[in-house]
Amino acid sequence: MSKAYWISIYQKINDPDKLAAYAALAGPAITAGGGKFIVRGMPAKTYEAGVNERTVVIEFDSVESIEKDELKVFKFNSKSQYIKIYTKEFIAVCPFSGIPDVAKIKIEYFPEGEVALELKSLKYYLISFKNVGIYQEEVTKRIYNDLKEVLKTNKIKITSKYNVRGGLYTTCTEGKL
Repeated sequence: MSKAYWISIYQKINDPDKLAAYAALAGPAITAGGGKFIVRGMPAKTYEAGVNERTVVIEFDSVESIEKDELKVFKFNSKSQYIKIYTKEFIAVCPFSGIPDVAKIKIEYFPEGEVALELKSLKYYLISFKNVGIYQEEVTKRIYNDLKEVLKTNKIKITSKYNVRGGLYTTCTEGKL
């Protein structure tokens, strides 16, 4: 299975106490999110014009591990029916911080392709994002593209509303009805 890597390089640590507090929270969160620390080096001694830096490398599942093939549909002949599916249980991993991103996902569509989404397969598909390092905006676009293809419809809209991170609220929307 392909992997994705987050590489962080610290050239200067301005506040060791803040870094230690961050590491105490981030380390367990990264591990719980499926991240695996590959390199966690201490600053090397450098002489003359060398740069004193610390490198951290964390491995995550890549976007290739998202299981689009899990998505199943069934024949459904009601092109004018509006279908809305909602979950509060979506998790992926921020590739920048390595911390899990938790979101509510809303899927809205009209079954123009005369098929509807089988819900258990959707759940397995969404779970396959759990250990993947992927940005919030990319998640929304990926779900939109995968579902648009499987459902054979242009009338589809995906909205992801993420839990607050660092005082910032993020809502992403892709598509239209």
